Amino acid sequence: MSISDEIEKLKALYEAGTLSREEFELAKHQVLSGTARSDNLEELRIQNQIAQLDREWELERENYMATGKYGCKYIPGKVESLIGGIFIVCFGIFWTFTAASMTGFGAVGSLGFF
Repeated sequence: MSISDEIEKLKALYEAGTLSREEFELAKHQVLSGTARSDNLEELRIQNQIAQLDREWELERENYMATGKYGCKYIPGKVESLIGGIFIVCFGIFWTFTAASMTGFGAVGSLGFF
């Protein structure tokens, strides 16, 4: 691969957002000085893809955070999730029995619970 081909490859990686400006300049300098090989560029590309995945996960992670009393965000723990789930299930059961007892219809009302 010629030097111009490697620089074009680096430019494409930079424009795609895979390489940062500093990484692009460093890799370009290595290509021009003759110290870079294509396997080094491939390794650099893979490392940058991993870093990009980490950045994307950090942004996605914020969607799953809960907001605290004073506006700070945190990731809910197992205990909090379990307590919330139990509360929702109990409320759903209560609501179902209450609605069934008001109408007298349905499986719950016909069983004679209310």
